[in-house]
Formats: sequence, C-alpha cells, structure tokens
Amino acid sequence: MSNSNQEQSSSTGWIVLTTFLAIVIVILFIVVIICGIRTTQNLPCQCFGTYGIIPGRGGTLLRTCGTNQTTPCVFIQNTINDAINQCDALSNICEGFTYNETQKTMQIIDINSMFTQTGINAYIKQDGLIL
Repeated sequence: MSNSNQEQSSSTGWIVLTTFLAIVIVILFIVVIICGIRTTQNLPCQCFGTYGIIPGRGGTLLRTCGTNQTTPCVFIQNTINDAINQCDALSNICEGFTYNETQKTMQIIDINSMFTQTGINAYIKQDGLIL
C-alpha cells in the first residue's frame, strides 16, 4: 500500500469516528431535552427559593414526628418562611410540605403521594437540576 493510500484510509477513519461521536452527542442532547419537558409537564411548579411550589396540591400527611415518631407532622407556623425553616430543621423527614395561610398550619407530606386539594399549595425541596 502506498503512503498516500494509508493517509487517505487514516483520514477516512477519523471522519467516520468524528461523525459517529457527533451523532451520539446530538441524540443524548435530544433525550435530555425530552426528559426535561416531561418532568416540567408532570409537576408544573414555580420556585420559591430552594422550594418548588405546586399550586392546588396536597399530599398524604406523614406521621413520623414527636418523641415517639408516630405523631402527625402538623405545625403552627405564622409565615411561609417559618414553615420553610421548620422543614429545613427537620431535613431528615421533610422533603415537602403544604401550608395553609388561613389556618397558619404546615403539614409535612409524602411527596410521592400527592393529590389535588383546593386552596392548598405544596412546597417541594428542589435538589439538583430543575428543567
């Protein structure tokens, strides 16, 4: 094989490899975008600091509070900021909560067991990337 044929074969190999890698990167980018769109469509939330707000949603009340860890996790909090501070203080159990501004009550909820609830907003801790 002549020297110019080897150079042409080597050049063709690099072109094929570069094209293949570019296609893989584009496909991965499209998958990430599609997953991000699905995530935001499932739980449409607005952000309030490090918490996402899901309007009109409640959740199953956790009963893991108190000294015996069987008491319902319901707290009187004067403001939403007080409720956030309470959730942060109980970070071992609080991934999200609801806050009723009229009754000034905060309930720590199971974020995997949410449902529609008029007049209540769910506040969910946002860990990592929000798309």
